[in-house]
Amino acid sequence: AASAEEQQLLIERYLHDPKPVLWRGAFQPKAGEKPRETVARCYPALIAARRQSYEALAHCTIEVAKLRDGSLDAPAFLKMIQSKTGRQQ
Repeated sequence: AASAEEQQLLIERYLHDPKPVLWRGAFQPKAGEKPRETVARCYPALIAARRQSYEALAHCTIEVAKLRDGSLDAPAFLKMIQSKTGRQQ
């Protein structure tokens, strides 16, 4: 799971360098609003909705910072998941 700061960074990156996105109805321009303004307003809501959907489906969540830690190897990753889910091999 991304922290609030990591989510904000994701939004800023998208606004700076947009990539194709499936909006699924989340892109709702207001009258007179420029496309970039609509993206700036709607993209955070899209990210929040996706996070909620993903968390509902996930058996556990792991902080992004832990996943990006260069010392995390496969056994440590599996152990982290096992500790979060309460499952052992």
